[in-house]
Order: sequence, then structure tokens, then C-alpha cells
Amino acid sequence: MPQISAGGYHSIALKSIGTIYTWGDNYDGQLGDGSTTEQNTPVYVDGLSNVISIAGGYLHSVALKSDGTVWAWGNNTYGQLGDDSAADKTIPTEIDGISNVSAIASGYYHTIVLKSDGTVWTWGDNSFGQLGNGTNNNSSAPVKVTGLNNDTHLVISIAGGYWHSIALKSDGSVWTWGNNIHGQLGDGTTANKNTSVQVDGLTDVIAIAGGYYHTAALKSDGTVWTFGDNYYGQLGNKTNNDSNVPTQMFEINDVLIGDVIAIACGGGHTICLRTDGSVWTCGSNYDGQLGDETYEDKDKAVQVSSISGVVTAIAGGLWHTIAMRSDGTVWTWGSNYNGQLGDGTHDRRNTPVQIEDFNLAQTTSKIYGYVVDSNGQYIDTAKLKLRGKKTKKSKITYSDTSGYFEFTDLGADTYTITSKKKGYGDGKNTVILEVGDTKKIDIEMQIKEGI
Repeated sequence: MPQISAGGYHSIALKSIGTIYTWGDNYDGQLGDGSTTEQNTPVYVDGLSNVISIAGGYLHSVALKSDGTVWAWGNNTYGQLGDDSAADKTIPTEIDGISNVSAIASGYYHTIVLKSDGTVWTWGDNSFGQLGNGTNNNSSAPVKVTGLNNDTHLVISIAGGYWHSIALKSDGSVWTWGNNIHGQLGDGTTANKNTSVQVDGLTDVIAIAGGYYHTAALKSDGTVWTFGDNYYGQLGNKTNNDSNVPTQMFEINDVLIGDVIAIACGGGHTICLRTDGSVWTCGSNYDGQLGDETYEDKDKAVQVSSISGVVTAIAGGLWHTIAMRSDGTVWTWGSNYNGQLGDGTHDRRNTPVQIEDFNLAQTTSKIYGYVVDSNGQYIDTAKLKLRGKKTKKSKITYSDTSGYFEFTDLGADTYTITSKKKGYGDGKNTVILEVGDTKKIDIEMQIKEGI
């Protein structure tokens, strides 16, 4: 099942075939490509397959495989990679001592997992009790959250905020722990908690999300409830006042928002996906992360503009937003200082932009492009031959009247493409494809003199 997730200044995507791509900030190796080089287009995370879930922390990334193992990479200052060290990792590293995991989530500098037995485990920074084990000691290895399994109702979902953690139980109740300076724990106080507490007056919840200093909950009736920091209007309750108890979100026409089927939080903004496939946002809009063609903060939810088609998934980074459409295409908007929008630029966007040649539903690879001469003029009817290094399989095609060609239904391999046409020197290019890749290339052919 394709997924999207966002870290502080980087983005993560999971393809339907179980492979991961990342882009954006990579100072601490959070892209997992073996380097610390920033990327403004998606790059393949090597060494991971059969992944079923992803999560982005502030400067680290986490993946869950189908065998129940957890893998992490990036910043490890507080032990948030869970490998019993403080060394950063630029490639995925398996976390020892944790198995049978069914869900993962990340906070700022901590990681949260849910095991198949309904227990919740955490590791990393614990300055405010966000690990939930009754202490404020950091841990570079998994520790069990206390107080969540005192009744017959098991935890079914988890989420991470900046310095707080959230759990949803099977009875629809929400439990929180960690930093509470703005009331983001929703327990009617602003006191930090290092063990889990139940959110006051919140029932029938089906989804949860954590922001920088705020929390959001989606109820079964399609309404959205928020609490915590409201400096930017991220609670969507028509004020800028913090709330330490749940308040209900409004949309722009002053009616309570409904028909919501998914929620996500960014640093200072909140994102809602409605039954009709439309996306609605509120809160901070300094970098255009609300996607409403402005840079003005909103204290009520507004509809994201210029994203056609039905959206099926949403995610929030610190100051950027990601959406996936039903066709598998990925759309981004907001801050792009580190290339976290993946559009090949560093330009911030206040409306969604599609990441070109990137589709999470795609299961086979494709190469396409144009045959051109040294002056950039298109060459038609050139004969192109593709051959894989591993498969040794050849394919033949011809460029059309506009010089365009394509090879489809390809597997992962290193391919060499040669082009031939009378009156031109041969052209050649090499392309490395991973499973599900789409790559665009141009093949140049020199005009032969005297012909």
C-alpha cells in the first residue's frame, strides 16, 4: 500500500512494491542513500524491501518491514535510532531487541512503535517524559510505555509530536504523555507527564496526529478535535488561544468541519482529508504550506487549491505538506529550502506542485526521452536499442516525428541505450533503474559532415 510521510525538512515515500524513496535535507543522513548530500528530487533507499510503513522524525527516518522488524537512519544524537549508540547512520540499520511490530511513529528526537500484542515501546530523547516509561532519562534502546495496558482495551494506533507522544485505544479513547507546555496532552493541565494520561472528554476517535506543540484527533462522525498550541491558528477553532482540552475545528465558512476521513499535522499547521478527496488546512502559512495561494495564516480550515483528482493520503512536515492522489502521483507545497518538495527546485510553493516522473502505484520501470542532434533539434525515425546489464534482454523502438521514444515494463537493472540513423553518429546513454522508476533522458547524435 503506497504511503507518504514527512520529517522536519525531508520527505519519505513508500511505493506499492515495498521500496522507499526520500528527498530533502540530508545533513544527518536521514535520506538513507549512504550520503549526507541534500536532494531535491526523490532518491532510492537501497537495502530495504518489503516495507509496509514509514515515519519521518525531525532529522531521522524509520521503516517497518513485513516481517515486523524496524529499521532507522539519520540523526542519532539522543539514541532515536534505537541501536544502543549515538552515532548517526546514512543507511538503514535494523533495531535490535524489538520484533513483532505492527505500527511506527516518530517525534522530534524520539521513536514510537506498537507491537502486535498491543504494547507500545519508545526510545530516544526523554527530556519531557515523551518515552512514557516513568522517567526522564534518554534511552538508545527500546523501553516499554507504562500505564497503557491496565484495561482490556488495546492500543491500535500511535503518533508522535515534537516532544510528546499519542496513543489511540480500541475503545476510541486517546492517551498522551510528554511535553505539555501548551496543553498538547489535552488533560486540562499544562504539566508534563512521563506516564500516559487520558485526554479529557474525547471519545469515538478513529485517528490521531501530532504537530510541533499541538495534537489532532478524528472522530468516527467525521469531526476534527484539536488541542495545544494555537499561535498560528493550527487548532482551527477561530481563535489564536491555546487549549489544554479538545476543541472542535471549523472551516472557512464558519461551520464545523465534517466528512473528514484522515488527518495530519505539520509543525504549526493541521491537514484534513475529506470524503470527496479534497484537502483542507489551517494554521501557519509562512511558506505557503496551507496551499491556498496565499502566505497568510488561517485560524479556520481552507481548501487547498489547484490539486485536481482525488487525494487519498496526506502528510505534514515542519513547514511543508505532501499529498498522494488515487493515481499514485505525489504533490507537495510549502517550504522548499532543503528541496523537501522534490520538484527539482528550492522554490517555496503556496499551491501544490506534482513531483514529475514519480508514481507510488507504479510497479514496473520506464525510460523515456528524446533523440536530438548537437543543435537540440529533434531526430525522428532513429532506431533505439535497449539492453540490460543483468537481464541481457534487448528491446528495439524508433523515435517518432517529435524525436520522442519510450521503453516500458522494465525491471531493476542498468540499461544501455544506443541510437542509430543514417547521416548521424551513433548516440549512447546509460541509465540505472530501480523497481518502479521512471527516468527521462535525451540521447544526442552528432550530424556527420558532408552528408
